[in-house]
Amino acid sequence: MSAYADFDFYKDIYLGTMLTQAEFPRLAMRASAIVDQVTFGRVATVMEADEDTDTIEKIKLATCGIAELVKQLDKVESGGAGEIASERVGNHSVSYVQNATAAMSDDDKFLRVAKLYLFDTELLYRGVC
Repeated sequence: MSAYADFDFYKDIYLGTMLTQAEFPRLAMRASAIVDQVTFGRVATVMEADEDTDTIEKIKLATCGIAELVKQLDKVESGGAGEIASERVGNHSVSYVQNATAAMSDDDKFLRVAKLYLFDTELLYRGVC
């Protein structure tokens, strides 16, 4: 399996700045696997046929968005707690932002990003196509 998007697409079309060229291939590969999961394996067929350029671009955009999310989630899991809401220096106290997405599972977050780009395709349909 190869990643559904490359770094040039990420920086030139998606206009991403969060990921470096060195880390992009690893994160894009993970993101591509997640895109496969949320689309029930339908993406490979679209990519192989290479006919529906609009849907292919949406798949690449979803891959880039999910790759950024994977990086954010990895950062939180490795010790970062998220966005700081307030901080006090005397007796050191830090509070972090709590929002609706903080309570979501990682799978729900991945699906939310995928829906942003793939909502008008049949790729997210849970039934039989």
